[in-house]
Amino acid sequence: MVQPSQLTVSGILYEGSDFDDWKRRILAGSSMRKLRHFEVRKSFALVYTSNDAAQIIEQATEKTRADQATEIAGRRTTEQRLAYIVALTMDNPRRTVKSAWEDAMAKFPDPPKDTPAPNLNTPALPASMSGDFPSMPWRPLMKHERAREMEFACDNICPSILARLPKSVVSDLGEFWRRLPDYARPFRLLDLPQSVRSRIYMITLDAQTPDSIRTSSSLLLSVSKQVRTETRPLLFASGDFRVRHETQKGECTTQLLSLWLKRFARDDSKFLQTVTIDCHARRSLSVLLVPIWVAFKYADAKGLSCSPSVRVTDASASILSSHIKNIEATRLAMGLRGEAIGMAILSRPELWNGTLELSLSTPLQKIPVMPTDLTSGTQPGPTRPQTSSSSTKFPIPKSLLLVKGGSDKLQGAASTRQ
Repeated sequence: MVQPSQLTVSGILYEGSDFDDWKRRILAGSSMRKLRHFEVRKSFALVYTSNDAAQIIEQATEKTRADQATEIAGRRTTEQRLAYIVALTMDNPRRTVKSAWEDAMAKFPDPPKDTPAPNLNTPALPASMSGDFPSMPWRPLMKHERAREMEFACDNICPSILARLPKSVVSDLGEFWRRLPDYARPFRLLDLPQSVRSRIYMITLDAQTPDSIRTSSSLLLSVSKQVRTETRPLLFASGDFRVRHETQKGECTTQLLSLWLKRFARDDSKFLQTVTIDCHARRSLSVLLVPIWVAFKYADAKGLSCSPSVRVTDASASILSSHIKNIEATRLAMGLRGEAIGMAILSRPELWNGTLELSLSTPLQKIPVMPTDLTSGTQPGPTRPQTSSSSTKFPIPKSLLLVKGGSDKLQGAASTRQ
């Protein structure tokens, strides 16, 4: 993972980077592009990796540009000296500024009318790096130079910062340098507008939405109380929650769902849109129980609906339709929303324990057949009645108990064999 102190190693400005160090190196690199006898890639590598090399280039650049502005004799000598300094720095990046200048001055002495070398005992940054940039003591930047410097700086800024810069900032170089530090600072999630935060929550929940009630809640809910309050409605509205179990008893389905609604969903159950339960249906008049899925969906425009994963008989479809209509009428009278899904499942537990019948047109070989007795769960007998025992008690699995200190988390698997 890249640490904030390492964000400017490659010369790119990110949120949280050391802006002053990045600006210093960018301005030095921008000045180098105006000089001859420079290998651009090598010089950029020096600027981004060595502070001593950056100081050498800054001092040499300042002197060379001053010579160009005042047209003092010795410009060629100064550029030769600059090229020699770069070569020395590449051979020994730890070489001090003063020693490099002394060697270059000895090899390429100043012409008689050349300006004296700057004082390297206390090296100072070029005037272009002062707070009044782009004003310079020798001459102002030309329009094309401003454009090139702006382009060079933008090439070394991460896209996320560039996307937030207003057009008024990128059109004026002075305004650009004054306001860029504000956009490069890290920002808090809660400082963003509500609409932007909701989009971030949805993107995060798309990868973390649980597909079963036995799954722990999203880690996003553990960030803070405000984030949890804003995220829970989106979590229940975007997920397809499934009630899975390994028993042949339909009461287990309703018990698991009741426990989940009471301890996990709570008041946010009104945001539920899809809940799918694992239940069992009969194959014609036989005693074979077939596991199927029944999906319950709610939408504000269409209300409550229900659809089995396989085709059932007309009689079973009529039973389901009548049940959903009754729940929908109750929902409208009470002004409920997603809570109607829990009402539809919990009010008729016998429907999910072998009451529904599969259509004869359903291919049996494509459905995993689970022979069982509806009362005791043993192998079916020839004279045992096919009725469900609604009074049978099923203990709540210990694995469903809430984690201490976290009311939004379910620990372990909710599926156990009774």
